[in-house]
Amino acid sequence: MEVTYWDGDDEVTVQLPSKFEVCPRCEGHGTHLNPNIGQHAYSREEFEEAFSDDEDREQYFKRGGIYDVSCEQCSGKRVIEVPDPKAMNAEQKAHFKAYTKSERERARMDAEDRRTRWMEDGCPMD
Repeated sequence: MEVTYWDGDDEVTVQLPSKFEVCPRCEGHGTHLNPNIGQHAYSREEFEEAFSDDEDREQYFKRGGIYDVSCEQCSGKRVIEVPDPKAMNAEQKAHFKAYTKSERERARMDAEDRRTRWMEDGCPMD
């Protein structure tokens, strides 16, 4: 698989050995609850109002039900390609280490940006 990361000011793209793993987003089902409704924390009263009959409530919790969408991470394929460190040579392992470090830093900065936007929107942290 091809991975790209930043090493200082340089963008590095390399091919790494890979393998397939069960998608963590859909847990290998290919679908998950639509995020437009799944990321809302319903109170019991709100849930019963939004899903007024037993069939609607059952569909909300049913894997592959009417409220599910194709998985955003694997596009319904049920697996994702991931780097395989066991199949890497020393040079590839060095790139993989740098790639992993770069991804952690990107995730940290993304989380910091989300917190900043949340605070600027007037939602103080508890």
